[in-house]
Amino acid sequence: MTRWHKAGMMIGVLLCYSLVWAEQQLGIGDQAPAVAGEDQHGEKFAMNSSVRVLLLSFDMASGKQANRYLAEQGADYLDRHRAVYVANIYGMPAIGKFFALRKMRSYPHRIVLSEQEHALDALPRESGAVTVVRINDARRVTSLDFWRPGEQPLQQFLE
Repeated sequence: MTRWHKAGMMIGVLLCYSLVWAEQQLGIGDQAPAVAGEDQHGEKFAMNSSVRVLLLSFDMASGKQANRYLAEQGADYLDRHRAVYVANIYGMPAIGKFFALRKMRSYPHRIVLSEQEHALDALPRESGAVTVVRINDARRVTSLDFWRPGEQPLQQFLE
């Protein structure tokens, strides 16, 4: 085998490994991600042991619907259900972020902002849905679901 064949095989093996690694997603029994950052008011947030549900929005449409629903429930709704709402705003253009944050500040509930490039990569997602991750006392994932605001009640995911 020539040196070029060996190099080509090595590149192929590395490519396969990188594709498998990139496709690994959070599953039942896995350690829950340690969500941290700032909310829409610039207040620091770090996930603590009381959190039992993560609600994660990855697109603008489901995020807007989720925020409308959560706003109707009142400022303490998420706290009462030991839940945290996270909006992935990574990659949002600066002008879009400016207007989005102005709107987010009007909501009574806390919105944790995820702005780091790969912070939420391992979390499963579906277009038009909010990812719901339930967590136990050991911070392990007990269930993964998708909430479609406007189509499904959130309550079923919080019980």
